[in-house]
Parts: sequence; C-alpha cells; structure tokens
Amino acid sequence: MSQRTKLIVIGLSVTLAITTAFFVMTTEASVGLKARYDEEVCSAEYPLVVEVTNRSIFSLQSYSFNIVGKRPGYSTVVAGSSYSNPFSSDKIIPALSSHTSCWILPDLQRAQFMRPEDVERVRSEGPSLEWTARVDYFSR
Repeated sequence: MSQRTKLIVIGLSVTLAITTAFFVMTTEASVGLKARYDEEVCSAEYPLVVEVTNRSIFSLQSYSFNIVGKRPGYSTVVAGSSYSNPFSSDKIIPALSSHTSCWILPDLQRAQFMRPEDVERVRSEGPSLEWTARVDYFSR
C-alpha cells in the first residue's frame, strides 16, 4: 500500500469516527432509558425505577419520556403515559453518567380523574407488567 493510500485510509477513518461521535452526542442515541417496577428500591406510591444514562460528552439539562407497561409476551399497551403528557425532569445529568429516580405509575398521573376501581386495577397490574421507557425530548 502506498503512502498516499495509507493517508487516505487514515483520513477517512478519522472522519468516520468524528461523524459517529457527533451523531451519538447530538441524537436520541446519546440518552438511554431503562424502566422497571420495584417497590423495594422505590415505594408503593412511586414504584417505577427509571435509569437515565447520558452517553454524551455534554451534560443533559432536561428530558421528557414516555413509559409503557405491557403484559409479558403481548404488544398491547396496558398502562402508559401519553405522548401529549409525558414525564419530564430538569435533573442535570453530567456527561457520561447515569441517574436513577422513582416515578408514579403512568396512568396514576391523572388518578384524580379516574374511578377508584380503575386506579386499583392499575395498581394491581403494575408489578406483573413489562415496563419500557422512551425518550420524548431532551436538551443539552
């Protein structure tokens, strides 16, 4: 391989690395979310554990996200936050770090507008559902 070809290959490799790093720092891929039901880590009132991971070299200033619960092996959402009313936080997460917090079951955000039997149904189904969280919006 000639010296010129080696320089071209090195230049293209550096360009690809920089482009990939920029993509990860500025897109949804730079924010990871995990959700699970765990009253031992949190509480009965706020039983959802949500871990937010900032994979960017910039601090995460604020974020919003949706949480959905599905029965194991099924695709239908049984409980979840709506896209018009996502969860949000202004907890600053430093670069390349994570933060864990506890949240109320999504449907109970509007419990004051629900019938008591529907509130109890959501509470009783919560532990058995598979919970996932998805980024709605974030700012750096």
